Amino acid sequence: MFKNKYRIVLDLNDKYEVQIKRWWFPGWFQCHKPGGGCWNASRTIEEAREFAAKHKRRFVVEEVK
Repeated sequence: MFKNKYRIVLDLNDKYEVQIKRWWFPGWFQCHKPGGGCWNASRTIEEAREFAAKHKRRFVVEEVK
């Protein structure tokens, strides 16, 4: 229930953009690159998927099972 959601959309330049919907805030927003950069357009959907996966786990130090 308290998980962020990600989606990949085509932007106006026909590139793939990763967007995030935070569990605590309505609406979709562009994901930001670590370090403050905000341009995350990818040429291929595979690159966009990789960016989303990295963004999703960027604060995870270790997964405990």
